[in-house]
This record gives sequence, C-alpha cells and structure tokens, in this order.
Amino acid sequence: MYGRGYLEKMVLVGCILFPTASVSAETTGRAFTASISSTGKIIKQSPEWIANVHYGVQPGYFAEYKIAFKPGLFQRAPGYCNATQIDFESYEDVFYGAVRLGGSATNRHVNVLSHKANPNNSQAHPAQSFMLICVE
Repeated sequence: MYGRGYLEKMVLVGCILFPTASVSAETTGRAFTASISSTGKIIKQSPEWIANVHYGVQPGYFAEYKIAFKPGLFQRAPGYCNATQIDFESYEDVFYGAVRLGGSATNRHVNVLSHKANPNNSQAHPAQSFMLICVE
C-alpha cells in the first residue's frame, strides 16, 4: 500500500519526535527527597516538603512511618514514590532488613514500612533508616 521510502521516512520521523516527547515529559515533575532516621526524625530533605513524621512500632514485626506532606504541596497524589533502606551496620541489616511503601501515596501523605527479620531474636527492633523520593 505504501512505498518503502514513505515507511522509512515515517520511522525516521517517529524516532526523532518520540524520544523528544518522552524526555520533556520526564523533566516536568519535581523530585522531592528526604532521609528519615529509624526513629522517624527527618535528617535532611530537599526541598522542605515534609510537615511531620508519625512513627509507630510493632516489636519483632514492623515499624510504620506516616509521612505528612506540607499542606497544599501536591494538588494530586505524586506520580512516583519509593523508599530504600540506608541502615547497613551489619550483614543482618543487608540480608534481613527491608523498607517498602505501605500503599500508594496520596496528596497528603505516604506510609513507609520497615522490617528486619532476625532469626536469632524474634523480638528484634524492626525500625530502619531510609531514603524517600517522591516525584510529581
């Protein structure tokens, strides 16, 4: 139906336009980062975007951090959030520690859960320090 030259031109135009569109879409969201201690203290954040952190623990099971965003910061839920563990004092931390989001973020807060399984102590403290990133 279409000649070979026409299809080659369409592929070339697509290769030029689509990467440009995807790069511009990626650069429109602002990134918000924070370091949170195992006790729920904000160590550092950039920019100032967290209002407070409510920390609770179930010994031997998990620790929960409810991170409240500053009011009005997000008009809708962030498009992407992730948390990662930064406590690595021992091999047990590396192999048995975990930090994860506790559900999807809303425009007001995000929940983070940490867990540290310890085969030698079932009542081990599960709290972990972590880095958090959210992108509009």
